[in-house]
Amino acid sequence: MTLKGLLMYLQEYMFTHARLISNTADAGDVLGDPDPADKAAFNTRFSNEAQVFEARTGPSLIPKSAIKVRPYQPQQANQSRTLTRLANIEATIVEYTATQMSRVGVTRWAPDYTETPGSLWNTAMSFLLIDTFRQAIVAGAYDFNSNHAWKKFITDMDLMVVIYDHVVWYHFFDKWREEKRAPGAAQAEKERQAMYAVKRKVSYFKLALHVIFLHLLQKEKARKQYCKKNKFYRLARYLFNIKATSEDERDPAQSFIGKRPVHHPRRRPERAPEADLVIRLVDKAIDITKELTRNSKRPREDPILLAPPIHERNMTLFPAFPPNMPIDYYDPGCFNALPLEIRKKANINVLVLPGDVSQALNRRDADGKLTGQQLMKKYGDTVLSRYDLDGFSSDDNGGSEEDADDDDYSAFSDEEGEESNEDEGNITDLVDDDDDAAMSSLDEEELREHTLFSRRSGLAAHLSIGNMMDMS
Repeated sequence: MTLKGLLMYLQEYMFTHARLISNTADAGDVLGDPDPADKAAFNTRFSNEAQVFEARTGPSLIPKSAIKVRPYQPQQANQSRTLTRLANIEATIVEYTATQMSRVGVTRWAPDYTETPGSLWNTAMSFLLIDTFRQAIVAGAYDFNSNHAWKKFITDMDLMVVIYDHVVWYHFFDKWREEKRAPGAAQAEKERQAMYAVKRKVSYFKLALHVIFLHLLQKEKARKQYCKKNKFYRLARYLFNIKATSEDERDPAQSFIGKRPVHHPRRRPERAPEADLVIRLVDKAIDITKELTRNSKRPREDPILLAPPIHERNMTLFPAFPPNMPIDYYDPGCFNALPLEIRKKANINVLVLPGDVSQALNRRDADGKLTGQQLMKKYGDTVLSRYDLDGFSSDDNGGSEEDADDDDYSAFSDEEGEESNEDEGNITDLVDDDDDAAMSSLDEEELREHTLFSRRSGLAAHLSIGNMMDMS
């Protein structure tokens, strides 16, 4: 992992720790002003930095029961990365944090943004957060991933102070300032971010649907083109329709044949096994043609389609009933279970499959040159007897031959809309994160850099003195 990636771990975890020590777990929470009683008592007890740093190892000045830091206990499951981390921090870490705060006599951790970062009070807030954060890291509280290389930076106190300033005096300060200007701004921003996350996810979903649609359109056109070029006109006209095309998916085992990744077709519930067999024969013929006509000697790296038994395939993402397909395209079991108004959408004027489907691409087969209507005259009585056509009248002939060749894809677009609307149901369930998304990276310009730099060396020197303290 890059250095920037490791530092981002350190920054994110310090951000989480700031949420813990300040009791502001929710993204809508803003760091409040210090308790006036805390400030008054603090100013009475301490007059310089040396006294503050000595108190780190001194006795408790106030009972720990008065400290306002608690383990985070979520009331319901959520997808916020920060809240998930807080919920997994053990109570012993919180206990140690409370102990350190009691030694300085602070009931609530809160920087004073009306003072400079180098004020005595804000210096105490700095070492409280950095000390407790370092000890939490040593105790394994932030071992949320297998890469622990970022931990080596906790001994670099100059770096720790820089990250502290970024989290506390850049991120949280901006939220505090905005809240002062417009009360309720933080909660409004949280809701805006949540809505943005929903829109972003819906946009990704629509994009994914569009990519799948283009793939299906490409497959349908390739099959039609092959059949027309090789004079399988009946198949080209009746069997291939984007509404009756299933998408492919990567083999779960991520297997290859040579350099070609294996893909599997998904299952369409309404398609008869005989129709599926003919489609697979066409796909295989297309792949063989590509192999025999290619000029390159390099191994092929395009996906290879292998069809498991139909019952082992995953269901298509678009199971809507495709209308105007020839009646023998439909699986009788599925078709007969459908309501009459859906069954009437089938085309009962023509057939598309030959008597022996294994010979569908055999030009010498007797059925090869027959039209859809001629096949209906030859096999219609036998084929139609398998289907429930009760309720059909002489006017209910499904789609005409002209209808069957109509390249109207509007129904696919309707399916997109339905899927997209379902994804907008619950905003809070879709938000992947809260404040973490708003955290900027360390290489951005720090607005208050000139006020922070001068105090860092001294603070880092104080924090570097001595070894890490044991939890008491």
